[in-house]
Amino acid sequence: MQVNQALPLLLDLLLEECWDTPGTLEVLLCHLPQPDLRSALREASETGRSSLYEQDEANVFAEPSVMSAHVLPYLLQMAERSCESSAVGQRLSAWAEESAAQVLDSLAVCKELHPGEALTPAWLALLMDPQFHGTLCGLFTRAALLLRLSNTSEHVRHLCDPSALHAGVRGSRTPAQAQRDPLPLGCNGCCGCRAAAVKEPERDSLSVHAVSNGR
Repeated sequence: MQVNQALPLLLDLLLEECWDTPGTLEVLLCHLPQPDLRSALREASETGRSSLYEQDEANVFAEPSVMSAHVLPYLLQMAERSCESSAVGQRLSAWAEESAAQVLDSLAVCKELHPGEALTPAWLALLMDPQFHGTLCGLFTRAALLLRLSNTSEHVRHLCDPSALHAGVRGSRTPAQAQRDPLPLGCNGCCGCRAAAVKEPERDSLSVHAVSNGR
């Protein structure tokens, strides 16, 4: 059986038989790209990659957006069922404590990221950078999980206000995207890079270099 057909079956089995087993959460999370958008922008500006596709890598089928889309529904299921297992609830709360600050910071960076009136060579290079796309996938998947946890856990709600997190996810998309899909990005199981270039007309244009350097 092809891997892309077997993966959903394996994930179904994992959640059916081992959803509350130590290590299951980590197995799902390990397939997500790191969400540090600031570092990804900095590295993209330094390396100047010109291809959207990675070369000569094993398991090329495991493209970040595909893996993120596969994994997200199962992470959300674990969040919904966390009240059934104190151990799962504790692991998810611990993950939220470790991840909330990074996710919120990267969402803030994403809101500031837009090309202005024209696509510059720097922007074109960024949009073809595979790490940039992978980072966005990991970011929005984690943001969707945090949002679900903040709606189900009082402890996580203290870490990140649900309304602020929801606004942060929606604000990191274009107005047209937000109008078409009022739900937080990723909550429908599709977490491809729909927010690769966010434009907010009321804000001054920020360069890729300025955002990546934290200015």
